[in-house]
Order: sequence, then structure tokens, then C-alpha cells
Amino acid sequence: MPDSQFPVEHTDIIRRISVWEQHGQSLMLAVITAALFFASKTLWDANAVQATMIVKIEALATQVAKLEGAVTAMQANYVTRGEFAVHEQRIQTLEQRKQVP
Repeated sequence: MPDSQFPVEHTDIIRRISVWEQHGQSLMLAVITAALFFASKTLWDANAVQATMIVKIEALATQVAKLEGAVTAMQANYVTRGEFAVHEQRIQTLEQRKQVP
């Protein structure tokens, strides 16, 4: 019997194996496609979250800059202990007068 010709039973088995191989390939293709969709969706969502975080960080940076300006303004108006000594003496004098009946 030549190699190119198989008995009917072998031809049927080869055809069945070929069909199962096609099903296996289709299943693997579906799994790989699902994994790629999952990965792309995850990356898309991560990118959206990152964009939102960047906007929030920029807003926080603006608020920090405003606070730094406010602190600088407060430090410019800061009264030293020596400058406040006069007012402290005045307060102590008024409190002493109030305590004496």
C-alpha cells in the first residue's frame, strides 16, 4: 500500500484529529483575544486614573503655592518679642489694676 493512501479508518481518525485541532486553535485564539482585551481595558482605566490624579496634583500644587504666599505674608507681619514687650507690659498693668479692688 503506498504512503499517500490510508485505510478508511485512518482517514476518519485523521479528519477527527484535524477537527479537534481546529477547535483547540479556536479556543486558544479566543483566550488570547480575551487576555488582550482585558490588558487593554486595564491599561485604559489606569491611564484615565492617572490623568485624573495629574489634575488633582496640579490643583494641590496651586493650593500649596497660595499657602506659601499666605505664610510669607504672615511672616512679613510677624511681631518680634521685643516689639510686643510694650503691649505685654500694658496688658500686665491693666490686669493688675483689675485685680486690685
